Amino acid sequence: MLPGRLVVRRHRIPILVMGTMLVLLILRLSAGGTDSPRPKRLMSAARPAVHERRFVNSAVERVVANFSANMRDPALARLFANCLPNTLDTTVDFSPDGPDTFVITGDIEAMWLRDSTNQVLPYVQFVNEDSALDALIRGVINRQVDSVLYDPYANAFNKGDEGSKWHGDRTFKPDGEPAMTDRLHERKYELDSLCAVMKLSAAYRAASNNLGFFRSPS
Repeated sequence: MLPGRLVVRRHRIPILVMGTMLVLLILRLSAGGTDSPRPKRLMSAARPAVHERRFVNSAVERVVANFSANMRDPALARLFANCLPNTLDTTVDFSPDGPDTFVITGDIEAMWLRDSTNQVLPYVQFVNEDSALDALIRGVINRQVDSVLYDPYANAFNKGDEGSKWHGDRTFKPDGEPAMTDRLHERKYELDSLCAVMKLSAAYRAASNNLGFFRSPS
């Protein structure tokens, strides 16, 4: 079992999701306990319509359905169903060529190295169950490595040459030349950005045992 994971009915659930559920449960208990006669207010389903989702994956959908069905509290089940697939539903732009996966962060159309790792990390444990999901994760790693090779001092990148409002930042290459380009969204050196690339690569290697991917020139 990977560190930081809990095993619940054979499925390892990201500790962040479990932590959110725990906070919600504590709040309910502090407000009167689970036996309170107050009517339960179920949060609404927050997922986009199927045709509007950016990436639909059968392995993740099975986890959502199976785990939610075995939860006693419908509010926690709905929270889990909304949270786990959110990155796939709303933030990924996947191309099988490469493969290549661009992951936006929140409502900003740019990809942060650190954020993209943490956004897709919960899915790495399922790569052996679904080849499409495996390709998506490899696409994120490809995109991250390509970005670091382009500029190891940058922390956030555009999908193409769209530029950003930070284009006028005074940041320079080691030779003194201006470093900002239209491909960079931000150029704020963060050590944890480089660590995040290694973190996702190591997690994928451990889950898939796919050494060939890292040896391939592509």
